[in-house]
Amino acid sequence: MFKKLNDFSYARSGKEVLGFYLAYLLFIIILSAVVSSVLIGSGFVDPGEGINTGMRLGTTVSVTCSIVLSLLMVQKKKLSGNFGYILLSLMAGLLASVGGGLIGLIIPTYFTTKKIKGKKK
Repeated sequence: MFKKLNDFSYARSGKEVLGFYLAYLLFIIILSAVVSSVLIGSGFVDPGEGINTGMRLGTTVSVTCSIVLSLLMVQKKKLSGNFGYILLSLMAGLLASVGGGLIGLIIPTYFTTKKIKGKKK
């Protein structure tokens, strides 16, 4: 279920897709918490505004991770010649800005099911 999480050229089955989604959702949550706490702890952010800032930083981390994951998969699966896939990658960022990592990871998770272009089974 959690095998080859960093192999972005690997075509996943249904159970592996769920593992990928859960693992990267947890990664985004932890990364958002770490970034927020570091910025609050270092004095860049007023602790009284911690929740609001944490929400904005969490959204920023979600958008960035969703776009980067999507573009990495498009590149590794040799789909970058198709402009539609690049637009879908950017849509992942738009979805993440609306619903965080929970919704933003839908498109990267879809890309994990695609096979490498030109590769036979």
